Amino acid sequence: MWYLANSDQSIPIAVENEMNYVISFMHPGSNFTLNIDTVKKYKEAFFNKHDRLPKTSVLLAMGCTEDSRVKQLLESKFTKPGFSNLFGCEQYISEHLHRMKEELENDEFCLFLPFCNRSRRVENYER
Repeated sequence: MWYLANSDQSIPIAVENEMNYVISFMHPGSNFTLNIDTVKKYKEAFFNKHDRLPKTSVLLAMGCTEDSRVKQLLESKFTKPGFSNLFGCEQYISEHLHRMKEELENDEFCLFLPFCNRSRRVENYER
């Protein structure tokens, strides 16, 4: 079972119930530095109680596009101060995801693709 969080307030509940942890980078109040600290605190608390590491995931909005107009539209709708959503070309997104994985040491990413057009969503998933 997974617990979706956007702050460290839910750590005790998730640890007590042996839940894996998804930290949101796309919800209001999200902050990159605080999210890194939250994941580290969660892993430490979980390990101290259960003598094993939990699985962790990062939730963020992503749009892979070479079209600067589409990128600007997505950024205007989904990028707010403190958010860490990814909009750009394939290389930029790949590099950013690798960097986030190194910093957070997360097991996986949950990606929200904010495209209404189904074919565009499928195209982004395939990249």
